[in-house]
Amino acid sequence: MTPDLPLYLSISFLLITAYVIFAFVKSNNLKKTTLPIILGWSVLICILAYNGVYHYTEGDTYSTFPLVMAPPALFIIYLIRNKFYKNRDVRWSTAVHIVRFPVELLLFELAIRELLPMEMTFKGWNFDIIPGITSILLLLWMQYGAVHKKLLLGWNILGLFFILFILTNGFLSQELLYKNFGYTVPNTAITYFPIILLGGVIVPIVIYTHISDIILLAKKA
Repeated sequence: MTPDLPLYLSISFLLITAYVIFAFVKSNNLKKTTLPIILGWSVLICILAYNGVYHYTEGDTYSTFPLVMAPPALFIIYLIRNKFYKNRDVRWSTAVHIVRFPVELLLFELAIRELLPMEMTFKGWNFDIIPGITSILLLLWMQYGAVHKKLLLGWNILGLFFILFILTNGFLSQELLYKNFGYTVPNTAITYFPIILLGGVIVPIVIYTHISDIILLAKKA
């Protein structure tokens, strides 16, 4: 577990992960085996992070971050190739992105404690809070009227750019690399339990949801 991390922050990350998995399931036509795979992966990376498998130690010459991101990337390709999104309720896929609002607040809390660089928060180079807030507004709009598909398409493209941008910053600011790219402090939090769920579960689900919505909306538009 992250050193000196308040209990409410750990619980918040666990609750956010539970919500994003729930919204993911609601927005996709999944096979019965898909949810157990996601839950099993979540438990596995939590156990590995808790036991320090992903932690940086002085003298390391390679990053363990790809070990967290590569399996979800392959899973995203599998989901897209098999069109698990074809009967999607766009309200639920939009609801997935609500998590980005509380996540940004939690990242700011971690930055205050110097567990990740302030550049990775909304006070720095992270604009991911914008899709988080606007997703709530879009859902309210959908509740009382129809949102134009081209607007949703543009919103998803911009949201995908934001999440990929901050993902890149997360990779470059890890302890092995941060001095080379001018970050104030290293991103140590991302390798600890339960923050590991951000890179291993939450971000991949957000990326997949954007990509699959862009595919659907581009066809309809």
